[in-house]
Amino acid sequence: MSSCCRFFAEVQIKHNFSMQSRISVGTNKAWFSVCCILFWLIGCIFLAVSIWMLVDPRRRISLDYVNFYENDPLLRYAVSLLMAVGICLVAVGLLGCLAALKEATCLIGFCFVAIILLLIGQCIVSALVAAYYDKVNNRLDGYLYNLIHERYGRQAWVTELLDSVQFYQKCCGSNSSEDYMFSYWQIVHSPGTVYYVPVSCCAQRQDAYPPHNLYPIDQRCVEYTYDRQPEKAVHKEGCYDKIMTWINENCLITFSVSLIGIPFEIIGLFITKKLFKKLMNKYHPV
Repeated sequence: MSSCCRFFAEVQIKHNFSMQSRISVGTNKAWFSVCCILFWLIGCIFLAVSIWMLVDPRRRISLDYVNFYENDPLLRYAVSLLMAVGICLVAVGLLGCLAALKEATCLIGFCFVAIILLLIGQCIVSALVAAYYDKVNNRLDGYLYNLIHERYGRQAWVTELLDSVQFYQKCCGSNSSEDYMFSYWQIVHSPGTVYYVPVSCCAQRQDAYPPHNLYPIDQRCVEYTYDRQPEKAVHKEGCYDKIMTWINENCLITFSVSLIGIPFEIIGLFITKKLFKKLMNKYHPV
């Protein structure tokens, strides 16, 4: 009689342990699935912001503008890397949900490694933005003046870039419209009548669009001397302060977005590791 009781007790204990194990695995699967859905959403946010910054002309110009010495576009690298991280997060989110559904330990292990790599990628994005911000604040003024005074009208990409900046920001030159005085552009491109500012410094019609389709309201706006430029015809304010505000805004957006997913990914790492161990104990008990 006692042996039968012991047998039923052991069966009951094993049954209870099995039930607890299934509940524990199910709970971890549920939390892991929630994390994967969050990864998918965060990846979509990364993609939306990076595509917006690369496609929107107002944002894209600030990325083009930061190519110091044309070989170090840190912010563009950061935005491109943010897009890559976003794509990978979306993929990890979808794979993770599939792995939880199928209880596929290999896929869950892959997700764990992928999350670590994505965390590193986001840290790199933040570092690139911080390095770019420091670089811009230290060198922008001199670089901008050099573009305006020495390279505007000489190099096509500089001319198109500055025309777009001056159009969108409604500004002229680095510190003022007088930065074009005795510049390469003024010396080479003025005909018999002296031109004091480019057309992009002028107030534009509604149908104007940079860099080539510029239609000033006042056709003679480029001919006014610096001390007689009408405010309604020529933008006399310099571009430096506006560009700094513009670039700082882009840096803040990129930096903030790159940090959004880090807390969730760290939590996701612990949940992924725990689920992996539970499934390994379930299917490969020691």
